[in-house]
Amino acid sequence: MRLARHEFDPILFGSGSAEYVKARGGEAVEAQSSFGVQKLFATGARVGANLTLSWIEVLSGDASSGLSRILTVTASQPLLRGSDPNIVLENLTQAERDTLYQVRIFNRFRKTFVVATITQYYQVLQAYDAFRNSQNNYDTLQRVHELASKLAEAGRLPLYELDQARQDMLIASDDCLATKKLYEQALDDFKIVLGMPTESQFIIDAGELGTLRATKMTMPAFSETEAVETALAGRLDYANTADTINDAQRKIVVAF
Repeated sequence: MRLARHEFDPILFGSGSAEYVKARGGEAVEAQSSFGVQKLFATGARVGANLTLSWIEVLSGDASSGLSRILTVTASQPLLRGSDPNIVLENLTQAERDTLYQVRIFNRFRKTFVVATITQYYQVLQAYDAFRNSQNNYDTLQRVHELASKLAEAGRLPLYELDQARQDMLIASDDCLATKKLYEQALDDFKIVLGMPTESQFIIDAGELGTLRATKMTMPAFSETEAVETALAGRLDYANTADTINDAQRKIVVAF
């Protein structure tokens, strides 16, 4: 965008040269410098001014030294399509809109990243809660199996019930290992999203789920139509898509 906007700013330029001349009349050093400025307007008009300084110093001979100045002012104005501001400013207009699109894309990324990060954090909490429940279930069934073993040894419990208690404990152990693996995988994925090494220590707030469950859900004070309209008004990617349609329509007008 800066490059496109720079075309309509006053542009300064300058140059210089020096030359040693030796002829029959003598020797001389001729130096010349030029400075100027030009500006392009929205109507396509281009105005420029140029000041040239020429200085000659005679080293020998009959000629004399001197300084000359030449000021040149030029102006040009295209006709027909070249004088239409919509056509002249099209590149700048598109560059500004492209910059706006990139700002919207970045801001939408920030919003979606925050939502995705929070969502993934709660998924880690859910995985941890599932692991904790399966661990508690295994601990309970392990105590039941120990009690059943003592009762079976005392002849107060049939052996098939002891085998059933042992089988339930083994199933709970497998479930505990599976949920632990899922929790550790979810935690590692969350660390990667945050840019943290997977071997780093990470402590989650296990009480956050309890706080969330204790929060009372209330009905929103707006209708579904209002929610959709607000969502569409705040969707930056939707705004970009709508504006690209306007860009296409504008380019058709510029082309014809």
